[in-house]
Amino acid sequence: MELQDDVVDIWRADMNVDPIFLETCYGMLSSDELIRADKYTFERDRNYFIARRGILRTLIGQYLNCESHAIVFNYGPYGKPYLSKYPNFQFNISHSQDRFSWPSLRIHHWVSIWN
Repeated sequence: MELQDDVVDIWRADMNVDPIFLETCYGMLSSDELIRADKYTFERDRNYFIARRGILRTLIGQYLNCESHAIVFNYGPYGKPYLSKYPNFQFNISHSQDRFSWPSLRIHHWVSIWN
Protein backbone atom coordinates (compact mmCIF):
# COMPACT_ATOMS: atom_id res chain seq x y z
CA MET A 1 0.00 0.00 0.00
CA GLU A 2 1.15 3.50 -0.62
CA LEU A 3 0.00 6.83 0.73
CA GLN A 4 -0.08 9.73 -1.64
CA ASP A 5 0.34 13.38 -0.71
CA ASP A 6 -2.90 15.08 0.29
CA VAL A 7 -4.73 11.75 0.56
CA VAL A 8 -6.16 10.37 3.78
CA ASP A 9 -6.84 6.66 4.17
CA ILE A 10 -9.34 5.72 6.85
CA TRP A 11 -9.46 2.20 8.26
CA ARG A 12 -12.08 0.76 10.55
CA ALA A 13 -12.07 -2.61 12.25
CA ASP A 14 -14.14 -4.68 14.63
CA MET A 15 -12.14 -5.81 17.65
CA ASN A 16 -14.08 -9.07 18.08
CA VAL A 17 -11.47 -11.20 16.35
CA ASP A 18 -10.96 -14.95 16.34
CA PRO A 19 -8.44 -16.46 18.80
CA ILE A 20 -5.91 -17.39 16.09
CA PHE A 21 -5.76 -13.82 14.79
CA LEU A 22 -5.53 -12.52 18.37
CA GLU A 23 -2.55 -14.81 18.98
CA THR A 24 -0.90 -13.47 15.82
CA CYS A 25 -1.45 -9.90 17.03
CA TYR A 26 -0.01 -10.78 20.44
CA GLY A 27 3.17 -12.02 18.75
CA MET A 28 3.66 -8.63 17.07
CA LEU A 29 3.61 -6.56 20.25
CA SER A 30 6.66 -4.95 21.79
CA SER A 31 7.61 -5.57 25.41
CA ASP A 32 6.06 -2.26 26.54
CA GLU A 33 2.82 -3.11 24.72
CA LEU A 34 2.75 -6.54 26.40
CA ILE A 35 3.14 -4.85 29.79
CA ARG A 36 0.27 -2.49 28.94
CA ALA A 37 -1.89 -5.42 27.80
CA ASP A 38 -1.27 -7.27 31.07
CA LYS A 39 -2.54 -4.29 33.08
CA TYR A 40 -6.09 -4.69 31.81
CA THR A 41 -8.38 -6.23 34.41
CA PHE A 42 -10.92 -7.66 32.01
CA GLU A 43 -9.94 -10.16 29.33
CA ARG A 44 -12.23 -8.50 26.77
CA ASP A 45 -10.46 -5.14 27.20
CA ARG A 46 -7.04 -6.81 27.05
CA ASN A 47 -8.03 -8.62 23.85
CA TYR A 48 -9.31 -5.38 22.28
CA PHE A 49 -6.00 -3.68 23.09
CA ILE A 50 -4.00 -6.56 21.58
CA ALA A 51 -6.17 -6.60 18.44
CA ARG A 52 -5.99 -2.80 18.04
CA ARG A 53 -2.22 -2.73 18.31
CA GLY A 54 -1.79 -5.76 16.06
CA ILE A 55 -4.00 -4.29 13.35
CA LEU A 56 -2.25 -0.92 13.67
CA ARG A 57 1.15 -2.60 13.35
CA THR A 58 -0.04 -4.62 10.34
CA LEU A 59 -1.34 -1.55 8.50
CA ILE A 60 1.72 0.57 9.26
CA GLY A 61 3.96 -2.30 8.17
CA GLN A 62 2.14 -2.51 4.85
CA TYR A 63 2.39 1.25 4.27
CA LEU A 64 6.06 1.44 5.23
CA ASN A 65 7.01 -1.93 3.72
CA CYS A 66 8.47 -3.27 6.96
CA GLU A 67 7.80 -6.11 9.39
CA SER A 68 4.98 -5.29 11.80
CA HIS A 69 6.90 -6.52 14.85
CA ALA A 70 9.86 -4.25 13.96
CA ILE A 71 7.85 -1.00 14.20
CA VAL A 72 9.01 1.19 17.08
CA PHE A 73 6.47 3.55 18.57
CA ASN A 74 7.49 6.67 20.42
CA TYR A 75 5.01 8.49 22.63
CA GLY A 76 4.23 12.19 23.05
CA PRO A 77 3.66 13.86 26.43
CA TYR A 78 0.01 12.71 26.49
CA GLY A 79 0.72 9.16 25.32
CA LYS A 80 -0.07 9.68 21.62
CA PRO A 81 2.02 7.23 19.56
CA TYR A 82 4.16 8.39 16.66
CA LEU A 83 7.02 7.06 14.56
CA SER A 84 10.18 9.13 15.02
CA LYS A 85 11.85 7.20 12.19
CA TYR A 86 9.07 8.36 9.81
CA PRO A 87 8.17 11.94 10.85
CA ASN A 88 5.95 12.59 7.81
CA PHE A 89 3.88 9.48 8.41
CA GLN A 90 1.20 10.67 10.79
CA PHE A 91 -1.75 8.81 12.19
CA ASN A 92 -4.42 9.03 14.81
CA ILE A 93 -6.21 6.24 16.64
CA SER A 94 -9.80 6.32 17.77
CA HIS A 95 -11.58 3.51 19.52
CA SER A 96 -14.88 2.95 21.22
CA GLN A 97 -15.49 -0.39 22.89
CA ASP A 98 -15.23 -2.97 20.12
CA ARG A 99 -14.65 -0.54 17.21
CA PHE A 100 -11.38 0.94 16.02
CA SER A 101 -10.80 3.71 13.47
CA TRP A 102 -7.48 4.75 12.06
CA PRO A 103 -6.93 7.62 9.66
CA SER A 104 -3.42 7.84 8.24
CA LEU A 105 -1.77 10.52 6.23
CA ARG A 106 1.58 11.62 4.95
CA ILE A 107 1.17 15.36 5.22
CA HIS A 108 1.07 17.75 8.16
CA HIS A 109 -2.69 18.05 8.59
CA TRP A 110 -4.56 16.31 11.36
CA VAL A 111 -7.77 14.39 10.91
CA SER A 112 -9.96 13.15 13.74
CA ILE A 113 -12.49 10.38 13.43
CA TRP A 114 -15.19 9.99 16.05
CA ASN A 115 -17.02 6.69 16.30
